[in-house]
Amino acid sequence: MSVIIVLDLETTVQFGEDKSKDNSPYNPKNKIVSSHWRMIEDGELGPARRAIFNHNEQHGLDADSSEQMKADLKRAELIVCHNAKFDVSYLLESGFSIPKTVYCTMIGEYVFARGQRQELSLKATAERRDVTRKKSDLVDGLFKSGTGFESMPLSTVIEYADADVLSTAEIYLAQQKDLLKESNTGLLPTFTLMNEMLLFLVELERNGIAIDRDTLAEVKTQFEAEKAQIEKDLDFIVADVMGDTPINLNSGVDMTAVVYSRRVNDRNYHKNAFNIGLNARGKPLPPPRMNASKFANTVRKSTRRVMRTIANHCDVCGGEGRLQKTKVNGDLYKNLSKCSHCDGLGYTLTETGQVAGLKLIPTQASDASINGFKTDKVTIAKLIAQAHAKDNLKAVEFLTKTSRLNAI
Repeated sequence: MSVIIVLDLETTVQFGEDKSKDNSPYNPKNKIVSSHWRMIEDGELGPARRAIFNHNEQHGLDADSSEQMKADLKRAELIVCHNAKFDVSYLLESGFSIPKTVYCTMIGEYVFARGQRQELSLKATAERRDVTRKKSDLVDGLFKSGTGFESMPLSTVIEYADADVLSTAEIYLAQQKDLLKESNTGLLPTFTLMNEMLLFLVELERNGIAIDRDTLAEVKTQFEAEKAQIEKDLDFIVADVMGDTPINLNSGVDMTAVVYSRRVNDRNYHKNAFNIGLNARGKPLPPPRMNASKFANTVRKSTRRVMRTIANHCDVCGGEGRLQKTKVNGDLYKNLSKCSHCDGLGYTLTETGQVAGLKLIPTQASDASINGFKTDKVTIAKLIAQAHAKDNLKAVEFLTKTSRLNAI
């Protein structure tokens, strides 16, 4: 006789100031609020059972139900849950023993999907499988207001969780029926392996990782010092090749100016010329096919050379960036106005006629990005090789240090 327990736990949740939610079993503040389960014996689904552990309406442990739960867990050969890693982790952290074999219905839906993207939540799976629906409407509003399961009306928690167990049980039975189909028998080894891997992941998480905090703090200090030095070195190189033009190295537009010595003239033209964007499925559009001559001409049309600049003190606003204007009647305006001559910067930039930046060259249409041209990790590796070939040691230093900064 096969004995299966289908189980669902409701737990406390820690709400952060940023509205984040932490329902981890490894957070010492979290507890099991209630447990809900049904037994499947020889294919027959039994009645709903539950145990209340930490609910505000029930003071003290539901001892009889807790013992029933322990007994059912002990005699079951298999435990079935949706997103089983969550429930299994909570049970083990709370001192319960579980059956040696675990079956996750969420993993089951993932395997049956055969790599096709689909929503795997219990709600979506129940709707797709046309079984008992999840009663999300009972608790969604309470959750949004910051009310946890321990503070919701106990009757609401029971109705909600009992429905979850029934949905999970019906999904499990439907999946087992589907596995018997000849077209699906080849999936069985994958089911077995992934459910075994689930237990392995739970063991890894429960064991955690031993960390030497003193050594970790020392490594942090070393990384922070290296990061600060690299940023200082990069700023020095930027000032040397760009003149007084302000540069933000976190900006794709500015990185294109520094690395390729170019800026986009018209983003829409540039985007269309290099087929930049996503298709209807959210995948990147393929770059257009261009020979070297056509690519070079398109680069010249869509972008312009960037010139070194010299900053000059704005004599109109005295370098303040703001002006005190006077009304027609001679009274002063309450607020200062932005200086139109320097656009509120307090200085103006004069181009010297000398090309700025590191003067590296994009080589193919796939190098183009919405901000100009790519400066990601893979592209930087190719650009370093180009800089070496041109004996452009300043570019080599800049790109190498940029790559290291991204790694840090």
